[in-house]
Amino acid sequence: MFEHINTKLCRKLAIREIRFHKVRSVLTILMAVLVTGIFSFVLFLVSTEGAGYEYQIRGMSNTQADILFTGLTKQQAERLSELKDVKEAPWYQSVGTVSEGGASYQLASYSKGYAPTVEAVPTRGRLPEKSDEIAMEVQAAYALGGSSRVGDSITLSFVPEQGEEPVKQEFTLVGTWDSNMYSYLMWVSDELADQFPQPANTASITAGVNLWRTWHIEEKAEKLAREIGVTDPQQYTVNSVFQEENAERITSHTASILKNCPIVFLCGFLMFFSIFQMMLELDIQFYGRMKTIGMTPLQMRCVVYHWVGILVLFSVPLGWLLGYGLTQWVSATFVLTGNDLPGMSLVLPWYDFVLSLLGTWVTVFLAAFWPALKASHMTPLLALHYTGHPTRHPKRDKEISGHTYHPNSLFLIAWKGVARQKGRMAFALAALLVSAVFAGVVAVQYISRDLEKFVSNKFSFDYLVKGDGQKYNVFYDPDDHSLTPELYERLSKAVGNQNISRVYYAETKIKLTDFLWKEIVDYYERNMEYYQDYLQYVGFEEAFRELKEDHTISAAVYGVEEEYMWVMTNEMFDLSGHYDQEMFEHAPFAYVSGMNKNTMNQADDYDQPLPKEGSVLSVDEADYTVMGTARRPYNSMFVKPDAAFYLECYISMANFQKQYPGRSPVELLISAPNGQEKEVARIVDSYQEEKGYNYFTIDRQLYYDGGRMSVWTMLGPKIILSAILFLIAILGFINLILHRTLARSKEFAVYRSLGMSRGELLKLLILENVLFTVMAGVLVYGISAIAAGPLVQYLNRSEPDVWFTYHFTLAPAHVLMAVLIILAVMLPIFSVHVTEQESITRRLNMDA
Repeated sequence: MFEHINTKLCRKLAIREIRFHKVRSVLTILMAVLVTGIFSFVLFLVSTEGAGYEYQIRGMSNTQADILFTGLTKQQAERLSELKDVKEAPWYQSVGTVSEGGASYQLASYSKGYAPTVEAVPTRGRLPEKSDEIAMEVQAAYALGGSSRVGDSITLSFVPEQGEEPVKQEFTLVGTWDSNMYSYLMWVSDELADQFPQPANTASITAGVNLWRTWHIEEKAEKLAREIGVTDPQQYTVNSVFQEENAERITSHTASILKNCPIVFLCGFLMFFSIFQMMLELDIQFYGRMKTIGMTPLQMRCVVYHWVGILVLFSVPLGWLLGYGLTQWVSATFVLTGNDLPGMSLVLPWYDFVLSLLGTWVTVFLAAFWPALKASHMTPLLALHYTGHPTRHPKRDKEISGHTYHPNSLFLIAWKGVARQKGRMAFALAALLVSAVFAGVVAVQYISRDLEKFVSNKFSFDYLVKGDGQKYNVFYDPDDHSLTPELYERLSKAVGNQNISRVYYAETKIKLTDFLWKEIVDYYERNMEYYQDYLQYVGFEEAFRELKEDHTISAAVYGVEEEYMWVMTNEMFDLSGHYDQEMFEHAPFAYVSGMNKNTMNQADDYDQPLPKEGSVLSVDEADYTVMGTARRPYNSMFVKPDAAFYLECYISMANFQKQYPGRSPVELLISAPNGQEKEVARIVDSYQEEKGYNYFTIDRQLYYDGGRMSVWTMLGPKIILSAILFLIAILGFINLILHRTLARSKEFAVYRSLGMSRGELLKLLILENVLFTVMAGVLVYGISAIAAGPLVQYLNRSEPDVWFTYHFTLAPAHVLMAVLIILAVMLPIFSVHVTEQESITRRLNMDA
């Protein structure tokens, strides 16, 4: 019967095992589902976040395409799409160029293939159909026309591709799309393009090329350029996502998620190993009888592996669904931190399914291998007499036998019962420890994120109001008078004058001293190669030429009050001098900051030179002594785009109003005491509705929400992983308790025959479980307390977080122990009920 490996017979025996041990099989399937779910969740999340990071990095090249070609003729663009390495090569033809405030935009006839590669498809309104219609990105619409409402008129001055004189034309805005990193394209109709015909050899086409394979993309880009007749390397650019440092960025981020896989494997392995060990202990006599009729060790292992395969086959699809659901929830809820990525689109490559299947199969197979190997090599005699303890302990057996039962000996019996099961308990305990320490680390990381510190670094007031139409503008409008004295009075009545800080703004040119002028010019000439590319869209060359010829630099002059200045100086990095409130308020002093190009870390001096403390600046014929200089921790977004070089001068509000009379504040910053944020919001909303203004407002709650979301994006996947690991460990604990009870049916029958009542048997099992739970609790609390804190501090040192304030917690251990205690009391009730279904006599006559 067992001369050869009979696959059909092995499968039958495996199915018999599943049917005979239903509870154990269900627990195994549940754990396999959880393990598959975690593996697939981690892999799906890696693919989704990797795609999100890749999207962002690709956008730095102004396209999602692999290679961007510019300045092509129509013949070259058509030839490009025919080459064998090219998957697709959508293109558009420029009609003209709009230059406004140093920024450059391209008018182009709509390209159905190219528009999606730069997300330039109207989401409101429609595409242009007539010569006087246009569609553009929302921020560009605000910057050029002051409004992004579909149907509004926008007057643009553009230079056609085949012309030198600008053409001024009024357009109707018929379509817009949300702000993104590609704001330079504006779509016009073919009718307008026909009004400015271009010869066939006009090099006005931009093409985005996607390749079938991106290996050795630099060489492929050169080959494509040669084949279409492009000789100038400036005409094509390989997407920055293929640069080594960017690939490393993506890899390092995804690796931080993948490193959780070993923990998943370890917990899964420990639990499955415990299950298979217990399974074979229960069935070893059955396999011993099979050996007496000719079953070989290989056939015995084959049965076990079939059992494993059938359970995995049932578990994996459910695990995939679990992983998909978790990833879908995460991708819909979380925003990747630190990179302002758009909402993630779910990415589910086929190989993630294969890898999660392999991960589960390898985990289960390795866990089953050693118990199956051990059992298969036992002789039939040993197998038939196996009791779960192949190595006998005569002294211990003598102590247990030969005694009558006495109620006072319950604790002793329970203790010895726990001692006899210590080998099996070790695996469940190890899984509990791994899950508890992992959850403890995540919990400490979570509560150590100081939300108040995060919000204070981002926004020091409770409410901000910017003037009319400032939502999408990146600069203040000094001629805006929408923040009226009437609004200021209404807010003052609600929160008090002392809780409102006004910010005034003016633009001017400052004549530099010869010494400072030479420092600035020398600095930029040394670092021209780094700055020129970075500032190509804000008129860098023209501004630099003006700086050298006129010895002047653009300046943003802010008139500020005490509270605002105190906050600003706390956010800046002092370079020289210091802020003195009394001197600042009563004398013509200025506090100066300047351009901080922190992305230009290759520049030799790193930052633009600034006036020295004690020097004098002439601002619109008024002299100010420089009290101190500082560097902003970010680039100013409130200077006109044509100011490629600038200084920011902060002067007192009294000096500002004396020098620039009649100006209105451009910004109000409000501290709302006693939780009056809602009242402030009500006043602002009602006033702007009454006057027809469109203020841009920010409240502190927005930053709190952002901080909470940031915590979730960083720790959300880990929290999910720790919860599932908890479930796996708890299922392992349940399996251990049930096995320890159901496998000792004959032992309990002996106790009952010696006079132990059913209630006392229940007390014995509860006592055993409580003893094990107490021992587990000591280890869980001890190791969590010892390991969690140092691990978190190590992780924070390796990845510093400016708003991290260390706090310790044992909350996960509390939750775990509470669940274990409940299970330790409840499970014996079920297991005693099952074992008591058969008579004592029948159980005493059982083989095992």
